[in-house]
Amino acid sequence: MERERQFTLLLVDDNPTNVLLLVKIIEFDLPEVRVLTAFSAAEGLALAEQENIDGAFIDVQMPQMDGLEMCRQLRAKPRTATIPLVLMTAHVAAPKMRAEGLEVGAYDFISQPISNIEMLARIKVMLRLCQDEQRATEQSQQLQQQIQEHSERLRWISGLLISGNGSLAETDQQLLHHLATQLPDPANMDEKKFFEKLVTEFPLPWRQTLLKLSLLDSIPLPLAKKMSEIADVEAVFDYLSRHQLAFTEKLDGEGYLFLRQEIKNLLRQKAKEGLSEKERQQVCILAADWYLQRQDYAAALGLLVAEEQYTAVSQVFNQAGLLLLNHNYSLCIAPLVEKIPASVAVTCGWLSLFKGINALHRLLFDVDDWLELAYRKFQEINDPRGQLLTLSQQVYQPLFWGRSFNRELKRLKLFQLLFAEQLNDMEPVERLKVAFSLGLAELYFAGDLTAVEEILTINLAQAQQLQLSEQQMELNLLRSMYALQQGRFLVAHTALEHALSIRSACGYLLVDSLLYLVACSLLHDSGQLDGLQRQRQVLSSCCGHEMQKNTGISALLSYQTACQLLLQGEKQKALETVAVALLDGQTVNNLQMQSQLLQLRGWLKALSDQDPSALSDLETGLQLRRDVGGGIHYVENLLLAGSTYFALGQFERASQLLTEGLATSKKYKEERYRIGLHAWLAVARARCGDTAAAAEHVCCFYECLKRRRVPFFLGLTRELTDELLPLTKLNWQRIVLETLLQKHFLTSLDENYQQIPLLKVSCLGKFQLSLGQETFELNQVGVTSRQIFTLLIMAPNHSLSIESMMGRLWPESPQNKARNNFDTAHSRLRRAMEKHFGQNVKRHYLILEKGMLSLRHAQIDTVEFVAAIDSARYHLQRDNFWQVERALWGMEQLWGGEFLSGYDLDGELPLQRERLTQLRLEQLCLLAQLLQRRQQRDEAIKLLHKGLSIEPTHDGIISQLLLLYRQQQDSRAVGLLLDNYRIALQREEYEAEEIAELIEALGA
Repeated sequence: MERERQFTLLLVDDNPTNVLLLVKIIEFDLPEVRVLTAFSAAEGLALAEQENIDGAFIDVQMPQMDGLEMCRQLRAKPRTATIPLVLMTAHVAAPKMRAEGLEVGAYDFISQPISNIEMLARIKVMLRLCQDEQRATEQSQQLQQQIQEHSERLRWISGLLISGNGSLAETDQQLLHHLATQLPDPANMDEKKFFEKLVTEFPLPWRQTLLKLSLLDSIPLPLAKKMSEIADVEAVFDYLSRHQLAFTEKLDGEGYLFLRQEIKNLLRQKAKEGLSEKERQQVCILAADWYLQRQDYAAALGLLVAEEQYTAVSQVFNQAGLLLLNHNYSLCIAPLVEKIPASVAVTCGWLSLFKGINALHRLLFDVDDWLELAYRKFQEINDPRGQLLTLSQQVYQPLFWGRSFNRELKRLKLFQLLFAEQLNDMEPVERLKVAFSLGLAELYFAGDLTAVEEILTINLAQAQQLQLSEQQMELNLLRSMYALQQGRFLVAHTALEHALSIRSACGYLLVDSLLYLVACSLLHDSGQLDGLQRQRQVLSSCCGHEMQKNTGISALLSYQTACQLLLQGEKQKALETVAVALLDGQTVNNLQMQSQLLQLRGWLKALSDQDPSALSDLETGLQLRRDVGGGIHYVENLLLAGSTYFALGQFERASQLLTEGLATSKKYKEERYRIGLHAWLAVARARCGDTAAAAEHVCCFYECLKRRRVPFFLGLTRELTDELLPLTKLNWQRIVLETLLQKHFLTSLDENYQQIPLLKVSCLGKFQLSLGQETFELNQVGVTSRQIFTLLIMAPNHSLSIESMMGRLWPESPQNKARNNFDTAHSRLRRAMEKHFGQNVKRHYLILEKGMLSLRHAQIDTVEFVAAIDSARYHLQRDNFWQVERALWGMEQLWGGEFLSGYDLDGELPLQRERLTQLRLEQLCLLAQLLQRRQQRDEAIKLLHKGLSIEPTHDGIISQLLLLYRQQQDSRAVGLLLDNYRIALQREEYEAEEIAELIEALGA
């Protein structure tokens, strides 16, 4: 049981004996009474100020201040004015004394000596008086609070009702008072309880309105007004929002009403009970119509799918068509399509179409089942619009799965016809999307490059004029594919750059995969093999390993990898790569990729002297291609077949296939494979003894290669260049061939046009020469010999006169002595190189003639490093960020450490070291910025920390890292970075004031 409140009694008497006696009496018989004692009036007044006194016994006769004066002062102060006071007198109080006592506020008197029984009785009376007064006070306060709360509820509810109806009718008064007794205190409102009462106790229009609105995921104000049975629903929500029971907000200029999710869930449950199925459907259809008028298809479909109104859903699909395939399709529309049961979707063309589109956008294998079902459904009911949109999506199947090539080729004329008929009735976005698909069909099925060019000319201009970024991305992607097929790599690069720059805003998996596939193909076809591996990683991060296996992506990447290994002379590794790809079940289903892989395997086997099985793979691959169809793609198969027969020594058969390939290439006006066809035809005709035809093809080969301005072509191998070299007669042709040899085979041509290996010179992180498998560390020669070699590296064209070297190395020495020093150092350097690389060093690499010392046929990493940063800067000025990034990653592969690390440098060499180090820092900062744009923050941070290890006080790197850490909300990393920065500044002897200013400038 809860203990009653303790009673506090004050005893005031200047006689301690009296006080002690009274205290003992009270404590023995009334333990619930707490006794405070004072031995003077002043002391008693002080206690009364500090404590909550319930009653006081005060001696009248006390020195300095008597009991009467003490009572007067107690009554004068509000805090103590109501305390019951009893005066203690030495004898029975005279009438005058009583009158004075009553006048100063005492209500009773007691005479001394005080009887125990009388004292206790007086205290008990006093205690009852206090309790009665306290109860009366509390009851009064409760009554006042109830009256106030009732008034507040009345005021609050009437305000709510008036906000919705504009005024209160007389019939509302009874409801008002009823609600005032039911609702919680407005100042401490229970949200859930309030809305429960609102949908059970409020008038029917209010209940209906709230239940209907709760069915909407979002509640636009205009739609709420349209659905509301309350006169002014906006005012109601405004009123509720002022009391934190709802929210209103403007989004894209439109007002929206919001309820907390918990409340919305409660109301939705009530709506299932309080609204009939027909009423809920009417709400759904009314809201969906409203959203459709504003082309908010995601909101409309969300309502219809939730209420399982699939007929209406199919009507929306019909109305919106490919407008739904905007950049947020995967986030907004695709999840809704997934909710449509397959058993329902198979009954309707439009539902089947979007089930297929969903599978297509996720690169799932069952895409063909859904799209072909949709096509058949539209064909049955003669729906040309449905047929056209389905055909536009079926285009992707041969691209990703290698299936249905002939079927889509046969349907191409129907595709063209339907598009021409419906062109003027289509929305711009949908028209451009279909045009993109038709362009893909013309390119990959018909190989009609003229038709593709016409599509691009018309539609890309429209997309730019209408500022439709997603359509610009798709059409630039088509333009890149088209230019790639023509062998116009500069145009292909430019178009792909434009597509990738837009992709960050509106990319989705299907087009992203196409973008990155084209990027891989472009790098592969243009021989930029150093960046190909990196691009494959980007593609893998986009669509993942499983999706690559579900499509032909994995097989295509394997094919490109094997071609790259063949180019590098790694035939066995290439064979293993192809073998693994052919074991993949998905490759078996992708007949287009299977044909290419089989033919490539046949070629590799022929090069490895596995003749019988090589022919088997070759013929099987060719037949597969004939079965699949492919038009323009047949050219690549013929190129592979011709090169395979050449490797087998069947030169006439090789010539026949290559001639057929060249004719097919010219028929389709493609130049992607034409250079390789001319090259292999040249060597095949030469082996057949047809020198005139060989010379003609050699001329065509070099003219095409020179025009393309890219030192690479499909079909290039070391064996082919060995065959081409004797057929190359003109100097300019030899220069073109030498550029190709240097880039891909690390060989060059000497003065007799014989191939010699390039001398690789490594200066970044080490000082080393490599020739084939042999390496030579320059720390094995003396300082002067190293200095001579270093001067050659830095010299224009890597050539210096002996006099110039003598002047730099021995400026104070007589000429004879300087020449002797030079001869000795040069001789030692040459002999050391010959010891490792043979006697051809002085003939091919370290050449001394006519007073000039030259370094020739050398590949120097610092030269490549500087060329890469120049390329990155060039492309950066033109916003070609993809090519910038590729150049920067190339620099990353070249960097092995600082210039001539570990060597003491003098003269101009320390400046060269500093220059290259600054270029390294520039490269890291630029690359980190590009990664940051793609939200690859962790990789950017790793690169920037590499820069900090070089220059710990680089403020640009510090600023970038701070930005990245703050974006990640990593306060610990921010603090650690700034602490290390401060320590680094202190090591460099910055003043404390300067350090504080630098850190403050970083916003820390």
